Amino acid sequence: MKKIYYLHDDQEDPSNRINFLEIAGFDVTVMQDARKCLALLENEVPDMIISDVLIHGMTGFEFCLAVRQRFSPSRVPFLLCSGIYKGSTFQEEALRIGAQHYLIAPVQLDELIRVVHQAAANAGEADAA
Repeated sequence: MKKIYYLHDDQEDPSNRINFLEIAGFDVTVMQDARKCLALLENEVPDMIISDVLIHGMTGFEFCLAVRQRFSPSRVPFLLCSGIYKGSTFQEEALRIGAQHYLIAPVQLDELIRVVHQAAANAGEADAA
């Protein structure tokens, strides 16, 4: 079972997304603090990280950069989400710093699962190359 760290903000209840990911077969660990998550990465490396932009400890962009300093995109795919920062410049910045995808909330659950599967498959292809 693929392990996902899911960092969310205080703006919206992520239960539907988390439940949907679990039903799709993922083991989801939910947290809100990026610094605590970085500490966890010292001992356990998930198969993927999904993060809102507005999280505790640092922004999702800063968090993505910190993850990229430790792990390549093929090792730990990173998806950023935001319902506030919707402009194309935010999406471009997310991709530039190493996120595999930038989701605009509200995210349709089927779209979330499609993007998660795509990022996981792309990581698997990169590992095989």
